[in-house]
Amino acid sequence: MYVWRIKTMQNLKKVQYDRNIAPGTMVSNEAVKLSRPPVDFVKINTDATWKMNERGGIGAIIRDEAGQAVFAAAAPTGLTASVEAAELLAILLGLETAWNWCYRHIILETDNLSIARVINGGGLVDCSVSILLDEVKVWLPNFDSVTVNHVKRSANVTAHELAKWGVFLDNHVLFVEEVPTFLVNFVQADICNSVPD
Repeated sequence: MYVWRIKTMQNLKKVQYDRNIAPGTMVSNEAVKLSRPPVDFVKINTDATWKMNERGGIGAIIRDEAGQAVFAAAAPTGLTASVEAAELLAILLGLETAWNWCYRHIILETDNLSIARVINGGGLVDCSVSILLDEVKVWLPNFDSVTVNHVKRSANVTAHELAKWGVFLDNHVLFVEEVPTFLVNFVQADICNSVPD
């Protein structure tokens, strides 16, 4: 049975958007292990799997301040032009899920440094992903608070496992306040080893 929980985000302080920092500047926690978001925020970890001329997968996990999974999503991507395109699709999956469930204060984390850098206003991407990047940049101002961080793979393992699983799916899958059984140990390990933001 699914429990549908929507948090209301009222009377919260706004934080400065990391996307408004000077171009070329990168704000990165370079987290080695998962850090829990502050109260009234959710953390979205995203990842993608990609191989040239092969089907790919994307994954996103949304966690609350206790580090518990609120949502887990995975999907196949089909053929994409590059790993950056696949990573941006994963980010869009996370953003759309958070938005559709009324989360407006988010911390977005990816283990793709070039994508984190370009979302924050620095770096360059291939023109083949510019449409996806523009779509991400259209989504971000809709949220009340947004921070975009690069994290090491070790702080993004659960999203990576979801992306690997996405390769084998036929359609988008969304888990609400639970995760697929193969992911339970990863989520629990993240919670046990996590630190507050």
